[in-house]
Amino acid sequence: ALFMTNSTAYLEVLYGIWWAGAAAVTINAWLHENEAAWIIADSASALVFADDTSAPPLCPLLPEGIPVLSTHSAEYNALCTAPPLARPLPLDPGDMIWLFYTSGTTGKPKGVMLTCANLAAMTFSYFVDVDEVSEQDAILYAAPMSHGAGLYNFMHILRGARHVVPESGGFDAGEILGLAPEIGPVSMFAAPTMVRRLVDTAKARGSAGEGLRTIV
Repeated sequence: ALFMTNSTAYLEVLYGIWWAGAAAVTINAWLHENEAAWIIADSASALVFADDTSAPPLCPLLPEGIPVLSTHSAEYNALCTAPPLARPLPLDPGDMIWLFYTSGTTGKPKGVMLTCANLAAMTFSYFVDVDEVSEQDAILYAAPMSHGAGLYNFMHILRGARHVVPESGGFDAGEILGLAPEIGPVSMFAAPTMVRRLVDTAKARGSAGEGLRTIV
């Protein structure tokens, strides 16, 4: 499981999990640690990746025997420099590799299973229905990578594009408008309220949103 804020380590962990033939359970870092602990137990996660902010309050709440590894730790750095597996463990199209949990508005959160085939279909449909991606493009993660924003990593990984996490680690309209001209063409996932704030901030600055290419 992953219970951590947006960072470049997020993709390292995700692809490390998949390379090992396992499934990822991504948990929104804005959830209370009690909610995260429930999801970790319900999903029978064997290992939790966290960061220095989320790990300390989470550890005492987990069932005994579930280790928590901070991506800021020496242990994590050692994993990153260890010899990799020669090749990824094989997966079938119907194998679940990503488990999302719903918000739980009508009860306890429920796990939504995404298979290799689900994610492959989504990825290639993006190229048809949204736009093409090249190595000159950048995907900017301003919303939680645990959910919508993180799903768009696949298209950009496949095309060798750049992956950018703002210094704030989240959504700041002014920061994005300042960053986009430097790193563009930029694609990003944004909820309607985020788009509204981008438009309002751009108008106030006299900006035309230079560098922004696609907002999903």
